[in-house]
Amino acid sequence: MLSGLGKYAKKTDEIIPGISSVQIACARLCLEMDELSIITAHSRDIMIVKGRLLIELKNGKNIVLLPDPSFGVKEIGSFIKNAGFSKRISVCENLGYPEERIVTGTTDEIPVAGSNMYCVIITGF
Repeated sequence: MLSGLGKYAKKTDEIIPGISSVQIACARLCLEMDELSIITAHSRDIMIVKGRLLIELKNGKNIVLLPDPSFGVKEIGSFIKNAGFSKRISVCENLGYPEERIVTGTTDEIPVAGSNMYCVIITGF
């Protein structure tokens, strides 16, 4: 539902909600969801995503970002650093699965994703 696929559901389709990756990431990283901004870059115009990311960073928000192959954690971290922000960056992979993995770094030491199924959490220090 975070990437907007729910808008394609027909009235006869059944959407079965479960615990979302955002809820799991917040629980694991001890983040409050009410101070969170969710941005998806997946299949989006990356220039628009970058603009929104800058707005949310300037507003002091913690951010969950669903990456795109063209705008992954390395590109996200570099973009944030080049924009003058120093942030903590966590890569949350396979949340809720036995192979779940969370690795945290910074804009100076960008963490590396070990799979294609991950989200990026950007927070202050």
